[in-house]
Amino acid sequence: MSYDEIVVLICSALWLLHGAQLARLPLRRTWPLFVIIAAGLAGTVGAYLVLPGGAGAVAGGIVVLFLVVPALSARGAGRALRWGQIGRARLLATVAWLCRPLSAQRRFRRAIELSWRLSRGQELDIEAAIEQLGPLSEVERAANRIALLSWTNDFEAMAAQIHAPSVRAFAAVSGMAAIVTTVIGETASQSDLIDHYQQLCRGKLLTRRTIDGSWTLLCTAAYLGAADLVRKEVAWLTKDVPPERIAFLIASAEQRAGRSADAERIVGEGLALRRLQQSARRRLEYRLDHPLEPAAESDERTAVIADVTRRLHARRALAELGFGGRQSAPLSWALMLTITIAFAWQLTQSTEEQVFRAWGLIAPFERAPDYYRLLSYAWIHLDAGHLLINLLGLIIFGRFVERHFSWWRYGTIYLGGAMAGGAAYLVWASSVGVAIGASGGVLALFGATAVRIASDRRLRATRQGKRELSVLAAVAVLQLVVDAFWAQSSGSAHAGGLVAGVVLAALLVQRRQLSGSG
Repeated sequence: MSYDEIVVLICSALWLLHGAQLARLPLRRTWPLFVIIAAGLAGTVGAYLVLPGGAGAVAGGIVVLFLVVPALSARGAGRALRWGQIGRARLLATVAWLCRPLSAQRRFRRAIELSWRLSRGQELDIEAAIEQLGPLSEVERAANRIALLSWTNDFEAMAAQIHAPSVRAFAAVSGMAAIVTTVIGETASQSDLIDHYQQLCRGKLLTRRTIDGSWTLLCTAAYLGAADLVRKEVAWLTKDVPPERIAFLIASAEQRAGRSADAERIVGEGLALRRLQQSARRRLEYRLDHPLEPAAESDERTAVIADVTRRLHARRALAELGFGGRQSAPLSWALMLTITIAFAWQLTQSTEEQVFRAWGLIAPFERAPDYYRLLSYAWIHLDAGHLLINLLGLIIFGRFVERHFSWWRYGTIYLGGAMAGGAAYLVWASSVGVAIGASGGVLALFGATAVRIASDRRLRATRQGKRELSVLAAVAVLQLVVDAFWAQSSGSAHAGGLVAGVVLAALLVQRRQLSGSG
């Protein structure tokens, strides 16, 4: 099976999975999306039948343009809107609408415009604004009221909307769990806040590694008076959350902890921020005008704070695993750039065979006894699909390893995995062949990721840690299956890189624990 065929299968599976997710919703609302899914599947299959040599690129392009880009843009716009980044939200919502000009996208863009007006302190009739959004169910209308009222600091009005359990649940799953938690913290009792947190835990809404989930945990800790915990854990979210929101949260935590003077100082620092929106200024002033009573000590409060601490530790540890990390990882991006440049150079050469003979790892070693090939082969790829798969591996695991192991440990693991994978290929190659690709180094980073998660006892004991380890185990099994049934895949190189990554990471983790560094 070629890479093009694999890409076509993956793209088809993505369209079908998208359809399965929509099947749970009423057809009267989702039928336009099913039309897009049918068109995407038809384009994917048509590309395979008409252009078998470029089917992978066409199928991938269709998925990116009509599935990935609008989904990510809409999600990014929603997140930017919730955190007050109105300009960014407007841009991303426009991109999503251009890719999928649906009524829901137009409604979303209208909601962003209304929020923009409210953020600038303009008076707005909320009920009239809700009517402008078009036909909505009562639960959706209530959720949109909450979203618009959140710009006005009218917590009592928001509390009236979330009184119904159905509205509270819908708002939470729509990315407004932090807003609901804030409203409860401002208007309800401490026991009500604890009950709300327990409901979120039972609904597994806090197991997703989203900013809203992290902020919900911090809001819970703040309104329970865990000011020191909030100060410690909020630092890794400063790239995602505006400073005025952070100031309001810390000030709330300080008031709940009985430290009103610290709260006033923090609010003053927040009010001194440049380019402060009118709604943000009013929110900070509200904190001074409506001080919170100190939190009451109780066993339930202590237990909830301990649970929040565990969950925040897991989120911070796993923040860079996947596509949503914001921590800088210059070495990972530099490595991806050099690999991409090497592939672009390949395309300029007369034949692939010429590149493979000059830089690939040839077995048996006696046919081309050049030690530089133990590394150079990792910068050569068969085609665009092969390159893309390895780049995805670097995105998912490379940034995580670079953050947790430092740049020189990262380089040691990657290069060690690449060389170990090449050596394993030379030892177990049963016939004349050529090994190419960064898979050995990527599998080493994969192994290091697993070691890092498994070596953290607090992380391993959480639901998030167990889930990530289960996902990594599933990926490892899938890789074994692919290596067993796909002739073009070098199982020995993959196994060598994986084992090297596990061993090197284990040694580096132990050394770091003993020395107390990095």
